[in-house]
Amino acid sequence: MTDHVLHLLGPFDIPRIGPRRVRVYLPPGRKAPSPRPVLYVFDGQNVFDDGPSFAGGWHLHKTAHNLARSAGAAPVIVGVDHGHAERIHELGPWPTPRGGGRTDALLDWMGATLMPRLRDEHQLSSDPLHVGIGGSSLGGLAAFYAHFRRPELFGLVLAMSPSFWFAQGKIF
Repeated sequence: MTDHVLHLLGPFDIPRIGPRRVRVYLPPGRKAPSPRPVLYVFDGQNVFDDGPSFAGGWHLHKTAHNLARSAGAAPVIVGVDHGHAERIHELGPWPTPRGGGRTDALLDWMGATLMPRLRDEHQLSSDPLHVGIGGSSLGGLAAFYAHFRRPELFGLVLAMSPSFWFAQGKIF
């Protein structure tokens, strides 16, 4: 059985977004399928630990680790960092007076650049039934939006406390 690994990648220069880091967690697995399921998560600073997080980390790697130990496999988790003050612009799908409107640029970069690279490097699945997208608050809104905007990429969605209020509820 292999031990888990956390890789810090980048920064990547994302068109219309700017430089962002990506964190990739490879869980242990007795029976790791190939290709491996994967969960992409917005707000990458929050995904693994408290240090870079604004209000405390989510520690998703611990959940994945426990799942791998008990079930024999767990998804690879990919955290895409946000741009702090730019967060509303990249995770708010539509332009508003407060910001937003660049989510499609982020999704385009993920689909054309990030996902193919990680699929090649870590044998990740490209089957939407094994590829999820997730986030919380604005990240939850962006994940929900991504699932419907790019269903050929993301067949699963984890939207925690999504900011459906954004753009006066336009997501509905």
